[in-house]
Amino acid sequence: TRTDQTNAQRAGTRVTTVFPELQAYTTFESPNWRCRVGDFSTREEANEYLNKLRESRLAQGAIVVKSEVLIYK
Repeated sequence: TRTDQTNAQRAGTRVTTVFPELQAYTTFESPNWRCRVGDFSTREEANEYLNKLRESRLAQGAIVVKSEVLIYK
């Protein structure tokens, strides 16, 4: 629904406001809207940010998922 899409987008905005170094991606994966945050090269790096998100209370139900990312150096 439009509400689910808005909620996913707002989640990304909240995270990038607190952590401007991260990029947020909102996508639709039937039947759900998803918000993915960050482009991490290792699971350890992703887990570090997940802990920071949890400490700032921005990670309700957040998990680390494996996906393809573009890393620019």
